[in-house]
Amino acid sequence: MNLSDQVTPLDLSKRLRELGVKQNSYFKLYISDKSGYAFTVSPNSVIDSQDKYSSIYSAFTASELLELLPASIPTGAYSKGLEILKTNNFKVGYIDHTWGFGDIQFSDENLCKALAKMLIHLITSKLIEV
Repeated sequence: MNLSDQVTPLDLSKRLRELGVKQNSYFKLYISDKSGYAFTVSPNSVIDSQDKYSSIYSAFTASELLELLPASIPTGAYSKGLEILKTNNFKVGYIDHTWGFGDIQFSDENLCKALAKMLIHLITSKLIEV
């Protein structure tokens, strides 16, 4: 497995920064004139998420994304808990154990992508704040 399969890709990393997610991750992506983008490891460094002109983005791991996602979200009288299933793809969703997966779910062959898409959805739907 390549490192690029274990962190959020550039497009999702950019979107997370645009939404104000704190840029605090072990891996970073930076845009390079020569190669498009490259990875760097910079433990304990934080990127200023307000700096819209920076070409450096956090490349979040699945573990880091799970720390950002809530364990459950309120949905009316009940709450739904975070669940991850693995079949052919990873399926990330918030479920009511009585009714099963609801309408808040994302599926991808890459776990980081599915988790990042879920986080983006929760922020843009105003179900969580960053």
